[in-house]
Amino acid sequence: MGGALGERSLYFGSPETVVRKMARAIKALGVGRFDLIYGNQPISTLWDSAARFLGIG
Repeated sequence: MGGALGERSLYFGSPETVVRKMARAIKALGVGRFDLIYGNQPISTLWDSAARFLGIG
């Protein structure tokens, strides 16, 4: 978990940690697309998480 490469992976931590793990996976797998799923949350929580992840919130 937490950073495993494969068909499905989970990434935990601060936005900076998650970005590092995603970048490592993207480079290792040579993928051109990476889907981010935030889970079953209210839309306001999802937007807040996305804004913080992007550094705009």
